[in-house]
Amino acid sequence: TVAGGMAFVASKDTHRLTALDAVTGEVRWSFTAGGPIDTPPTIHAGRALFGCRNGWVYALAASDGELIWRFRAAPTEDRIIAHGQLESPVPAFGSVIAEGQTVYCSAGRSSELDGGVHVYALDAATGKQLWRNGTSGVWFNFLPHNSYGFSGVAPQGYLLASEDVLLVPTGRSVPAGYDRKTGRLLFYEPGRSHHGGGTWSTIEGKVYYSPGEFGREMKRYALATGKQVGYAAFKAERVLYGPAFFARTFRGKVHGRIGRSRREWSFPHEPTYEMAQAGQVLLLGGDDAVTALNVADGKELWKGRAPGQVRGIAVADGRLIVTTHTGEVHCLASASDAPQPPRVVQAPLAPAAGSPQPRYFGEVLAAVKASGASAGYALIVGEKDAALAEALARRTGLHILAAMTDQSAADA
Repeated sequence: TVAGGMAFVASKDTHRLTALDAVTGEVRWSFTAGGPIDTPPTIHAGRALFGCRNGWVYALAASDGELIWRFRAAPTEDRIIAHGQLESPVPAFGSVIAEGQTVYCSAGRSSELDGGVHVYALDAATGKQLWRNGTSGVWFNFLPHNSYGFSGVAPQGYLLASEDVLLVPTGRSVPAGYDRKTGRLLFYEPGRSHHGGGTWSTIEGKVYYSPGEFGREMKRYALATGKQVGYAAFKAERVLYGPAFFARTFRGKVHGRIGRSRREWSFPHEPTYEMAQAGQVLLLGGDDAVTALNVADGKELWKGRAPGQVRGIAVADGRLIVTTHTGEVHCLASASDAPQPPRVVQAPLAPAAGSPQPRYFGEVLAAVKASGASAGYALIVGEKDAALAEALARRTGLHILAAMTDQSAADA
């Protein structure tokens, strides 16, 4: 996410949101949350909004990272180990959408586990709950494998909103629709997807698009009812609406269509992890590169190098900022701009020469060796900083988790 001259980068591994200067790459501020942050923040009215897998939704001042409010979307403060991290059994997903004075968010892994699934509307200024739907999780319905059973909404993907409807993507099922004013579930029919899924759904006017069976088709649904009203004029796995331009990937190709005309083009590009449009340029994220195409005819304009799988693309002020699966952030600009030297945005864990060992380090290390544990997890509580956790991580094969209550120490 890029806004106000800063690039906001979320890290699942470090639980940290970092704001970088969009021109120089220097760190403006960073904030460490209580768990993994799985998507970039939404910037709205001077606030950086995001959900965290510790079950909380945060609002920070975009200018300096100060906490404005936070809201617990999970019903309890319980914790579990998941994906190598300490998080809530009812995680709040990073995808948060803001419309006017309202913020929409969701939490919950499964409709049948740990208190189910919750969808919220919050006051954008205060974080106060406006409504909650915690009852759309379980009922007897038709499932994608052509049978009936108990199922319900399981959020997975970026939230979308029209004037009246909040769309909640649900992985391999068609998105669920909620009334934005009341939170009432308007529609959800998981059996209609057949392993396609709405994680990459797109709204266009009074309809939305969602992939059909195994990405072989792109279905069109009415926003008011959730009923299928037709198909897109092309087969697709993902759709980007421009608004007069569609782009999609299917079997190693990116296709383009100019509005509702019959002018189409096709460009071979495999794999395509991300797509973004900036004016008359379509940007494709692939392996070790970003490729720019002309929207009108699909001709390649240029290709820029970015080591790794390009999974995030943002454009602002003539600069292209991309993130890769290696954890790096790259800024590409016009050749006429003076290049900036690469900058390290995260300090190494190694302590400075001569740094004293953390307190209790000897005793804790001896206890670990005496236990015979050479792998697994260790949880450290009660420490003011991460020094003991970092020291143990260097000297043992354990995955070290540190629970800290001092926000400034966690951010350090």
